[in-house]
Amino acid sequence: MMAAEAGVRQVVFTGGEPSADWHRGVEGLGYGVPEISAESMLERLRRAARDAFGTEPDLWHFHNHSLGKNPRHHEIVSLLHQDGARLLLHIHDLAEDGRPANACNLGDRRRLYPTGPRMHYAFLNRRDLCRFTAAGLPAEIAHLLPNPVRAEPVARRGSGGIRMLAPVRGIRRKNLGELVLLAGLAAPGCRVAVTRAPADPVARVAHDGWQLFAAEMSIPIDFAVVDRIEPEAGAGASFHDWLAHSSHIVTCSVAEGFGLPLHEAAGWGRQVIGRALPESGVFPDAARYEQLLVPTGWIDGDLLEHLLVRAVADTHAAWGRDVSPEAMDCIRQRIRRGDFIDFGQLPEILQRMVIRQALQPGRAAEIHVHAGGQAQPAGGWLAMVLAETCPAPRIACNHQQLLTGIYQKLCGRHPNTRPAYLNAEKILDGCLKPENFHILTAAAKSHCRGRVQAVIFDVYGTLLDAPAGGVMPDPAADPRLREIIRKHGHEPPDAPSAALHDAVRRSHAAAGI
Repeated sequence: MMAAEAGVRQVVFTGGEPSADWHRGVEGLGYGVPEISAESMLERLRRAARDAFGTEPDLWHFHNHSLGKNPRHHEIVSLLHQDGARLLLHIHDLAEDGRPANACNLGDRRRLYPTGPRMHYAFLNRRDLCRFTAAGLPAEIAHLLPNPVRAEPVARRGSGGIRMLAPVRGIRRKNLGELVLLAGLAAPGCRVAVTRAPADPVARVAHDGWQLFAAEMSIPIDFAVVDRIEPEAGAGASFHDWLAHSSHIVTCSVAEGFGLPLHEAAGWGRQVIGRALPESGVFPDAARYEQLLVPTGWIDGDLLEHLLVRAVADTHAAWGRDVSPEAMDCIRQRIRRGDFIDFGQLPEILQRMVIRQALQPGRAAEIHVHAGGQAQPAGGWLAMVLAETCPAPRIACNHQQLLTGIYQKLCGRHPNTRPAYLNAEKILDGCLKPENFHILTAAAKSHCRGRVQAVIFDVYGTLLDAPAGGVMPDPAADPRLREIIRKHGHEPPDAPSAALHDAVRRSHAAAGI
């Protein structure tokens, strides 16, 4: 609401319930596919605007109109553009940039990015601004408008100790597996906490999978902590409580439009550690690494190749594109550094295999970070950066002045010209460059066809009619069992059914059954 402080009357329209005088809820505006047309949605918006202002607004300020979470947003923008309305399109997430699942909601993309004298664009980072100007967006209507940062110092509370806080919603691109690995590499007594779980049920599956895995491996990391559990007994469970009990802010995200916590941390008085994001203005240095490197010998190369090729192909197919052999080779080369491979470029199944290796005695020393221009053992690097608590300097940005300046330019006299549009395929070209590919932002359609570690049925007659007494040795079944085990990359025992029966008996004996 910074523009309001400069005397600009404004109302925020969302799909949720109103929370203040300046907020209006408009049904169908939130994420999802409304049952009504774009024309009907636009009329709802206009009625809400007239109710708030008594007249049509001077300009419309849209956030992420082209994200594809709601297919009516870009259609409404196109309708307003055709009517000659003044528009500011504020882009901080792109469907083309790591959100291929949204492609189906964008339909005909030829009218996705309007342009003209009554149309301005604002971007959170210079990378996206350059992508659009390279695609033909006139520089005079393209603006760099970083997120406002209003974080105040938060005094440390609690009993002390090292607690790394990841102030994020745990979706795939936040690279939760890397947070789990760092928690496993940290010295005893250190803990990691992730503040929120995803709201999307599909994204929640990956989040909950990491939560279960970390618990299984006894790794000191907590998930979805805010308003659920307390950092210490009696401390409270709010976000502020968790921030007050943190010693460091940690991020392992592989892709961000801006990375707000990276900048807020300086205001909070916390050091930021983890993966660097140059597009967010945070570059590799002593506390932030470019890559987290694990030995290639730890990786099932055939499985990685299968999953990588499938993810790249699925991502391009979502946009109706094919992948060239040259692009595929570039992606393969980018994730490697000599005899190492970047952990953040691995799919979750291989990240879990690596973590199991790393937790074996003496193996953690083989993991390195590439930070500050050199590679060094990850454990030693982590101990060094956790010993440092001085925050990075604040990044100055007069957001209010920048925003109101854009509004003033838009509200000047501009001719109502014939509607025109950028070539959206050029925006997509920039986003699909091989150097921008991350498997954790790829199309989530890949299925593991490689080696299966184990398949376990424990259904008590619900799906399988098992005989009383459990699994028994069955020589007639052994040839087929051996064939299945070999097919998935393992060397079977001579009598698999007898080996399974013995394993069950040992487990029962150990449990006192």
